Amino acid sequence: MTIPQTMIAARMHTVGGELRLETLETPRPGDMDVLVRVKACGIVPNLGNILANWTTWFPHMPLPPLPAVFGLDPAGEVASVGRLVHGLKPGDRVYVN
Repeated sequence: MTIPQTMIAARMHTVGGELRLETLETPRPGDMDVLVRVKACGIVPNLGNILANWTTWFPHMPLPPLPAVFGLDPAGEVASVGRLVHGLKPGDRVYVN
């Protein structure tokens, strides 16, 4: 499976701002990582509200640095696996919870 040098991702630059489709460099998986070619992904409808209240609702978790890619329950196929990954191979269909 050929992995392209770039990918399209929807990124948020400011809390409450619009998501922008941008071309980014495709990440390379580390030893224990799996790279998934996402075919479908949800977006949290109230993401702006969640991020605006993040420090109050999740004081124990740092706010993700912006710009950031947000998504919910992506599904697709394995594009590449790290050398320590067992049980998955390129082409396997996956759902990420």
